[in-house]
Amino acid sequence: MAVVFWTCVVFVVYSYVGYGIALALMSRVRNRPVRRAPITPSVSFIIAAHNEAKRITEKIENTLRQDYPSDRFEIIVASDGSTDATDEIVRSYADRRVRLIRPDQRRGKEYAQRTAIAAARGEVLVFSDVATRLDPDGVRQIVMSFDDPSVGCVSSVDRMIGSDGRPSGEGGYVRYENEIRVGANARQIVHRALQFAHSAPNGPVYVTAAREVLESEVPRTRQVLHQDFTFAPGVEVTEIEQVKGLEFDYVILVEVSATHYPERPAARRLLHVGATRAVHQLWLTSVGTPSPIVRAQIPS
Repeated sequence: MAVVFWTCVVFVVYSYVGYGIALALMSRVRNRPVRRAPITPSVSFIIAAHNEAKRITEKIENTLRQDYPSDRFEIIVASDGSTDATDEIVRSYADRRVRLIRPDQRRGKEYAQRTAIAAARGEVLVFSDVATRLDPDGVRQIVMSFDDPSVGCVSSVDRMIGSDGRPSGEGGYVRYENEIRVGANARQIVHRALQFAHSAPNGPVYVTAAREVLESEVPRTRQVLHQDFTFAPGVEVTEIEQVKGLEFDYVILVEVSATHYPERPAARRLLHVGATRAVHQLWLTSVGTPSPIVRAQIPS
């Protein structure tokens, strides 16, 4: 019995801690950046629902706002034995590329999704819950990674949104799970940017997001904590607050996302300081949705 008990303990610890450690170690051995490109394969957006009459309209409207070619985008609602007005609401959107799929019996979410998969026409399948909201470029961001033939699945980053529309508290496990997802992607992006910077002319490079950079295994990388910059060839890693009034040949700002730089005066000032430090070239990278501050400056 003791062996069984400790075996169970090991599995539990691995699920919550060991898995993240294993991924971190593996990323040091196999850390190839994912190739992303603005491709537009046909997409089937599948929503599993059961008695969601109160929320299904908002979900469908949110999905219809996706910035994606309408002739390459279909929405399938898999109604798992709904007994309220869910089905009628979905049918009212039939002329707007929304299809209702109703399994022959109620057997749970997975069965409903499998039924929808059998009816889907898209090359890429996107699964979403009724309670989930996507930014207008959400689907575009997802499919970009499928330009890399080695990619077979793309996961999203979950954020808890309060009733006021702002990010709210998240459970420890949710934060831990997101950290694993975002951390791996961020390291890939940073590694690619730093490879470019390292091959650039001999000049100082300033980068934010110290942890991802220091784990990227790029040579001549130094962390600056108290403005002790050397301005020698290589990569100086620090925070934006450390670089006011200074200039660098190349600047890489990591994870310039809506989460880290929301549309607020303090975030705008911070981003301005970081972006104006570059003499020759500025790189802005983001795993999540780009900051609205940046999007507003890019011609549509």
